[in-house]
Amino acid sequence: LGLKLDRRNLFYKITHAIIFSFLSRRNRLLLIKARLPHADRVFGLLQTNYIDKQYVLKLLTHLPKGTSELYVHPGQQDSDLEMEALLSQDVKQVIRTNQIKLIRYRDLQGS
Repeated sequence: LGLKLDRRNLFYKITHAIIFSFLSRRNRLLLIKARLPHADRVFGLLQTNYIDKQYVLKLLTHLPKGTSELYVHPGQQDSDLEMEALLSQDVKQVIRTNQIKLIRYRDLQGS
């Protein structure tokens, strides 16, 4: 899904997606075995410095079923685009329209 939403830095994203896919498959089993709560999917990991309002709007309208985590650092220097995206009224409207439930980590259930 990430590559469909933003094709910038394609080589970087493809190579890192392969690496993270291998690592996540292995570690997901460990999380399940340890009954540690975790999101089904993580978005934004390969979008460093490119998470803006348009990306978030596209992502929210294409979210798969299940629990998704959006990986952002809005408090870091040079992350104004992320903060603007997260506070955007358009983003809030899409969340309401699509009945997306926002949760905290502690709301996740262990698998």
